Amino acid sequence: MGLQLGFLSQRLYSLMVVMAVVTTAMAGPLLTLVIGRPDDDLPDPTEAPEHTAGSVGSAA
Repeated sequence: MGLQLGFLSQRLYSLMVVMAVVTTAMAGPLLTLVIGRPDDDLPDPTEAPEHTAGSVGSAA
């Protein structure tokens, strides 16, 4: 809209579009680097569970 009304030059508008695309593309990897992945605390699904269904206790 600013470009259509003449408030922005073509060069400034292009720079703002490139800036928006670059910062949007950087957001995901930077947040992962800073905060970490949200599933870091979840157990590994490929590992065997510590207990199995049906084994309530030991009969010693």
